Amino acid sequence: MAADGSIRISTELDTAGLQSSLDKMNSMVEKGMKIAQMSIAGLAVGEAVKKLGEIGIEFNMQMQSLQASFETMTGSAEQATSLINNLKTMAAATPFEVTGLADASKVMMSFGESVNDLLPDLKMLGDISQGDSQKLKGLALVYGQVQSAGKLMGQDLLQMINNGFNPLQVISQKTGEAMSSLRDKVSKGQISFDDLRQAMIAATSEGGLFFNAMEKQSHTLQGQLSTLSDNFHQKMGSIMEPLVNELTNKAVPALNDFLSTADFRGVADGLNVVLGLLKLLVGSLKEIAVAAGIMFAAMKINAMVAGYQAALPVVADLARMLNTNAAAFLLMSEEMTIATASPRRTRRPIALFPPEGFSDLKRAGISHVLNHIVRRLSG
Repeated sequence: MAADGSIRISTELDTAGLQSSLDKMNSMVEKGMKIAQMSIAGLAVGEAVKKLGEIGIEFNMQMQSLQASFETMTGSAEQATSLINNLKTMAAATPFEVTGLADASKVMMSFGESVNDLLPDLKMLGDISQGDSQKLKGLALVYGQVQSAGKLMGQDLLQMINNGFNPLQVISQKTGEAMSSLRDKVSKGQISFDDLRQAMIAATSEGGLFFNAMEKQSHTLQGQLSTLSDNFHQKMGSIMEPLVNELTNKAVPALNDFLSTADFRGVADGLNVVLGLLKLLVGSLKEIAVAAGIMFAAMKINAMVAGYQAALPVVADLARMLNTNAAAFLLMSEEMTIATASPRRTRRPIALFPPEGFSDLKRAGISHVLNHIVRRLSG
């Protein structure tokens, strides 16, 4: 039996409301992402400020330690302060850092180096080391050993050579004496500390191999970066110095007095109180710089949460619209036209909504699901 015609179902859906709701949601999501990015940036800035504060505090603690050490070695607080200031000046103009110069100074002074000779001799050793902190430390040690013994021994000579300086070569160039003869004198202890020092002075004076070697190294990229690092640490130290002095002279002594005199007997959580105070002090010292960044981040996070809460009604409206147009969605891809077998009959489209055969059971099921989504979003 021949077919009388074909049936195609055509359904159009007005999506203007849906698109508007989606646009609103997209805008709120973008705002939320921007707020989240700003919050993360605030935390990053806070962490950076915290690190800067820690650098300044640690630098001042090192300087306090050096002040105490040099005061003990010189017997004078004024001399100790003057020496540290001179070391800071030298560090700012050379590849060395203050702590490296101070360590070499303490080694030399422990072997009997006088305060008056320290800075010129330190510059001399710095030129011979050519800005290398490890070589400076090694040269300071062997220099002190020879100074203490009063003569250059074979082991001392090897240490000098390993750190880049052979005093016998300089002595041979000045006196014309053969290297073999000089080595024999070393084995017999006939090369004095003064002979060694004069050889170092000649090597670092104008025309010598190591003349102004530190200054030359300070112009290299590595030397400039080292100088930059030391200058940066000194600057952070000067910024944090008032806080460190306040902690040193008032806050920490007061806490120590409290701990030494407080009686926690009979208090069940007495130990926790003490530990809490200690943690509060130390933690505040480390976290004081980051507080502003954390507050900024918290404000932005609250704003982001409020933005997402404001978006919930839009989501609910979207779900209700989907509920209203549920049947249309199911038939979105179908199209209905009626074509007759007779050529005399014209084709005409028929709009059918809701479609025949779309049962109340199906409609009720979809409505139930979407209403459930709405309640969850609204609740």
